[in-house]
Amino acid sequence: GVATDMLAIAFHQMGMYENAVEQLKTYYEAGGFEEVLKALTRGYEKAGYEEAMRSAAQMWEELSQATYVLPWNVAEVYAYAGNKEKTLDWLEKGVEVDDPNMIVMGMVPLFVDLLKDEPRYQELLRKMNLPTGK
Repeated sequence: GVATDMLAIAFHQMGMYENAVEQLKTYYEAGGFEEVLKALTRGYEKAGYEEAMRSAAQMWEELSQATYVLPWNVAEVYAYAGNKEKTLDWLEKGVEVDDPNMIVMGMVPLFVDLLKDEPRYQELLRKMNLPTGK
């Protein structure tokens, strides 16, 4: 659950990408996210970390067409891949649909480090009455 997810973020922040992938695999397996797990694994084997995250994010997006997906899950893998625009798109969706994870988006280094200088991120934090760090 959340602990596995936070461990993946910690490994990412430390540049321990293989460990981050392993943690995400555990998280997806435990959550029953088979398709995302397969996409992550395929991407990693094909072209490494960024491709793994991009593949996982695209699979989340595909799944979101047919079923409800927590925007947090999609935003997170786009952030791992370094895609600011897509990360922000999904954080905005999370705020719109009241994804309960959004209350911590201003404290998670994964988002803070990637997005701290982005006006859209600052605006989201203000909208949620969260500290903007500015």
